Amino acid sequence: ANTEFKYNNYNAILIGLILERATDQTVSQFMQSKLWQQIGTTYDASWSTDEKGFEKMESGFNARPIDLSKLGRLLLNNGQWNGKTIVQQNWIETSTKPNITLSFNNGQKWGYSHMWWTAIKDSTNYDIFGNGRFGQFLYLSPESNTIIVRHGLESDAYNDDDWTAIFKSYLSIND
Repeated sequence: ANTEFKYNNYNAILIGLILERATDQTVSQFMQSKLWQQIGTTYDASWSTDEKGFEKMESGFNARPIDLSKLGRLLLNNGQWNGKTIVQQNWIETSTKPNITLSFNNGQKWGYSHMWWTAIKDSTNYDIFGNGRFGQFLYLSPESNTIIVRHGLESDAYNDDDWTAIFKSYLSIND
């Protein structure tokens, strides 16, 4: 049973290193050809780099809201884009289904799996989100087929609990 959870950045960094060595490309190059071009993004995405030029996999992904919404649509469509499989459906399901549940003092239950957070609604329904530096969010509700993208300049105005509560409230009002 899962009794302890410790989030760390090193898993993301290691995945980036493995991907670079396996493909002989930077993560940005790989993502551009295998994902970004495939879903018809409007703008190039990028990763911030460290002083040695290695992409900051744990915190440095940069994309415009219009293109983040396309990534969200790809996830909600189980990896399909215009009838073409871009990402295998079983990977989408595995990577977005919570494999650990965290309970917080405010009663909110979150899940986590494969770099995606989930806001758990009940035993079968949950929303999926990725959050980034300065309050960026890609929030998906499979139940209502809704994508919410938030870009911000700072993350101190609200914390992750606040934003997920705002998004969930909005979705419940518009059901």
